Amino acid sequence: MYKWALRDLHRGPTLARNQLLRENFEDKMARTIDQQIAETQAKLARLKERQKASDTRRKIIVGSVAISNALKDPDKARALAALLRRTVTREVDQKEITELLDDLDDVAAKADRP
Repeated sequence: MYKWALRDLHRGPTLARNQLLRENFEDKMARTIDQQIAETQAKLARLKERQKASDTRRKIIVGSVAISNALKDPDKARALAALLRRTVTREVDQKEITELLDDLDDVAAKADRP
């Protein structure tokens, strides 16, 4: 095939792609400032949600490690139980950790027995 024919064959998709890009750009330009603000606020809300989920995962991991180590070591059990009794002040939360405090006290008491 001649070079000019090949050039015409390849030009078709390029023209369509350029037209699509131009329309996409014009659509973005047509958005109002209020729309741009709303989109940015929605993105910020999604990022904050992701950050909160990451923080929650980190707390779960740290709590799990602290509890499992405290249940194996009487000194750590005593320290964790004391910390929880001192810092957990809401009645709802205190009820939630009652069983854990009992387990920690049992571990600490076993070490005190001869």
